[in-house]
Amino acid sequence: MRLSPNFTLEEMPCYERAGPTDVARIRTTAERVLQPVRDRWGLTRVSSWKWWRSGCTPRSGSHAHGGTVDFTVPGADLRAVFDWGLKALMPLGYIGRWIYEPELRGPAGEVLQGAHIHMAPVADMVSAYGPSRGDSAAYVEGPQNVYTPVPGWGGASGAYGDPIELEGLTVTVSRSVPWWAKLFAAGIVFGLLFRSTGG
Repeated sequence: MRLSPNFTLEEMPCYERAGPTDVARIRTTAERVLQPVRDRWGLTRVSSWKWWRSGCTPRSGSHAHGGTVDFTVPGADLRAVFDWGLKALMPLGYIGRWIYEPELRGPAGEVLQGAHIHMAPVADMVSAYGPSRGDSAAYVEGPQNVYTPVPGWGGASGAYGDPIELEGLTVTVSRSVPWWAKLFAAGIVFGLLFRSTGG
């Protein structure tokens, strides 16, 4: 199944386990993030999605929502791809977390984690953490899983926690009106409706 001009569902780890909601979410990620990366940088490989590539083990956190991916670009300097994404993709508002995670090696030199970019949509962040996580932030991972925020892209230093899964929740984020103002307005509307029904 085609997700974008150069991505198919079959490229995604354990695609055969995907339901209709998963397919819709990964299609949006393919169109808005993966395809632009591939157009600019060439071959782009998703290393994990809702499931780990090895063993089809379900992911937790933002990955459980189906829109979050970890990816690599084999023929490019991954840090250059990350920096390009800060300018070309982050301002478009879809990405909630854009994280460069370099290769990590163990004491014997073994690769513990391959270099990749972690991308979580804003909706996944809001679904998990509420409106306070409706921002866009970028980080670079350092030693001991300490994430340093990229200047100009918010966030705080420290451990980055993937959001928990809230299945079935659809969230739309508008950056023009603060969440508390929407809550206040909803209360007024509810009050007027309740009053007009004579309750």
